[in-house]
Amino acid sequence: MSELQEVHLGIWDTTLEIVMTYLTAVGDRNQLYASSEVVPPLFISARVLGSLMKSLDLPSGTIHSLQEINSLTSVKFGEKIEGSATVSGSRRRGSVMFTTVDYKVATLHGEIIQTGKTTVLQPLEIEEQDQ
Repeated sequence: MSELQEVHLGIWDTTLEIVMTYLTAVGDRNQLYASSEVVPPLFISARVLGSLMKSLDLPSGTIHSLQEINSLTSVKFGEKIEGSATVSGSRRRGSVMFTTVDYKVATLHGEIIQTGKTTVLQPLEIEEQDQ
């Protein structure tokens, strides 16, 4: 993966149905989110990671290894949110490339609701390892 400028990750819906589908998929049966109508912060970071995997040219065998999340404010069901990311660094260690991506998620009005950092480990091609 080469160094990139900002990558637009998309605009996501946060409807009750979408959030409840996520909570069911991860096995979270707590009714707190449904009763308070607040989107779980990990729902947001999951959307970021899913979009990063689609947006960046990552080789087969890439592993998600580290996640930092800073939730700044809550999001109510029904709000649309938007994500962007920037590759902040890549470094090689042996046969693996560590790539760190900083991201932010905001409302469509520009209010930052979450920032974070994710690191992925990418296996290097055999010919890259020999260089």
